[in-house]
Amino acid sequence: TNTAKKGCGNITIHVINIIGYCVSYISGLGMFLVGSYTFSDSMTGHILGADVAFLFAILYFMLQTILSPFVEPKFRIKWIRWVILCIRIGMLVFSLVMLVLYLFISGGG
Repeated sequence: TNTAKKGCGNITIHVINIIGYCVSYISGLGMFLVGSYTFSDSMTGHILGADVAFLFAILYFMLQTILSPFVEPKFRIKWIRWVILCIRIGMLVFSLVMLVLYLFISGGG
């Protein structure tokens, strides 16, 4: 298992994986709120759900980016882990840009 490998300092890959798992569920809960409260019925519930979903999705991307170099590819192709890392970093940068634009346009930042 991956519990023997050390990730970032004293935190094992297994612990980061569990944190990522919990963060993804919280993001899913935000999506549930968005779907449950339409914008016309309850603007507060809808916006709260959207904020939770997007912020925790970005946190999930960050955790997955940290884990990328430590993941052993299924077919043991050495260079594929760096391709995956670059794709995830690109997704993270895109998500952060979208968050900043959202906060700028909504007046929250």
